Amino acid sequence: YTGADITTDILTASGTVAIVTEVTDTRGHKATLTQNITVIAYTPPQILTFSAIRGDAAGAAQDEGANANIRMNFAIAPVSNKNTKTYLIEYKTAASSTWTELTSGSVYSYNSNYISSAVFSPDYTYDLRLTISDYFVTVSAKYQLPTAYTLLDFRHTGKGLSVGKVSERDIF
Repeated sequence: YTGADITTDILTASGTVAIVTEVTDTRGHKATLTQNITVIAYTPPQILTFSAIRGDAAGAAQDEGANANIRMNFAIAPVSNKNTKTYLIEYKTAASSTWTELTSGSVYSYNSNYISSAVFSPDYTYDLRLTISDYFVTVSAKYQLPTAYTLLDFRHTGKGLSVGKVSERDIF
């Protein structure tokens, strides 16, 4: 590297790394300085699991439940507890374009279930979105929570039917 400001290539190892600086003047005289720095390991945020089922207020599976039992497993690198960390779960009906916050928090890792409040009508399919962020990167995952299960459902307008779920739209 040549110049007053120097940027290294990507550092591929963590731990103690020796930085060697050598300068040469116009007469060819050289001076060397070795200095150790500590490189803290970093990995981008990862969503390992994101899924949901309909359930009751206690989280037990229930075909017509208005609550969602959401399974999440994600990790954000702490970087010696200096990295920022946030997670956000949002939902919307499948037909909508507007997301609504369900819950959020600030943790480096989560590996458990979250039981939502009763906002999920059995008559609609919902899109769920988990977004996790650190200082450098934002990662998202989506999951679709289906309508309640029913063997055969006739749409209230009389213009649609569904097998195995609630009819959500007119088909003619």
